[in-house]
Amino acid sequence: AWVEIRVLDVNDNQPIFENNKIVVNVKEDIPIGSVLTTVKATDADESRQNGVVEYQLTRVQPADRGFFSIDRSTGIIRLNKRLDREKVGCYELEVTAKDNGNPSLSAKASVTITIEDVNDNPPHFKQTTYYIQEDKPVGAIVARIEADDDDIGDNANLEYFIINDGEIENIFYLDSST
Repeated sequence: AWVEIRVLDVNDNQPIFENNKIVVNVKEDIPIGSVLTTVKATDADESRQNGVVEYQLTRVQPADRGFFSIDRSTGIIRLNKRLDREKVGCYELEVTAKDNGNPSLSAKASVTITIEDVNDNPPHFKQTTYYIQEDKPVGAIVARIEADDDDIGDNANLEYFIINDGEIENIFYLDSST
């Protein structure tokens, strides 16, 4: 007699991420709805229920205020809100891939999203009015003009200029870098 034995699949394999540590750099002016990255996990179980993987964001640091979303079936991570590097420079996301078996098995991956600066902040002066005495000798320092820029790197480098209105021509000298 011939006996046919069919081995039925049980949920004995957890999902495995292709890459469980993903690092993404994005400009802070990236449009809402943009794809930031895609996570991918596979499950070696054969049955549809045991081998189908669904994704979810399980943790975001700093606290998620709806900045990111993940497509449950594709693992595509999108931007939901405008980023501001001056407020938060980096987000740490945790993604869970879970199969549909009973009991369900899962795996976790981390996604680090580093926000890169764009020149989106104007400089601002620390003080806007300066008073000097009229008897200062020629060549004397009359004021130290200071400004800040909330951007970083080259976007925060400042140069100073005197806008000549014709009445103060050649009265003051301003060092453009200090």
